[in-house]
Amino acid sequence: MPRPHPRFNRADVPNTERRLDPYIEAYVPHGARVMDLGCGRGELLERLIASRNIQARGVEIHADAIKTCIEKGLSVYQGDIDDGFEDFDDGVFDVVILNLTVAMLHTPHTVLQEVVRIGQRAIVSFYNLGYLPRRQKFAATGCVSELHPDGDRWYESLQIHPFSIIDFERLCERLGITCEHATWLDEQFRSFVADSSQAQDRASTAVYLLRRAGSVPSS
Repeated sequence: MPRPHPRFNRADVPNTERRLDPYIEAYVPHGARVMDLGCGRGELLERLIASRNIQARGVEIHADAIKTCIEKGLSVYQGDIDDGFEDFDDGVFDVVILNLTVAMLHTPHTVLQEVVRIGQRAIVSFYNLGYLPRRQKFAATGCVSELHPDGDRWYESLQIHPFSIIDFERLCERLGITCEHATWLDEQFRSFVADSSQAQDRASTAVYLLRRAGSVPSS
């Protein structure tokens, strides 16, 4: 059964996610079959339909957001991402999107494995816990809340499994997931060129393009 957070509704915090939309869009091929996991009110799907002519589907846990999506004509169903996707065949989607969602999952490693199974590629965005100013604030104050990029106190934060760029790349390697490309963003959501070790300190947010190791996507 879906386990909605008692306070969180993705549709109520659109600003950061919308600033990531252009970088996610850049990874989506024209005409792709796309599944957006945690799609909120469907803003990203609407954008991709308009700009990439995608075949769009979404999963969302909150009924009010789903109602909005349906009113927009989007194909969205209610579900808990942590429950998995055993009803979907391998590679049924060209792209599966997890936009600022992984750290909120109870079993992020399991979901990532499923995402690269049902999707030929996956796009994953996340806040980088290793971002140097965050670590410096924590070192100066000793306050764990300084590490949470959503600005909430540690006991309110939706980021139940926060992680860094290095953490993420190590997990992908362990799971047999190939990182095809990454976009690093500063606090103003401007992209810059760097390797992973530099981005660990400099990137506030990251957007990754992934696929299952050994797979050969058709697009």
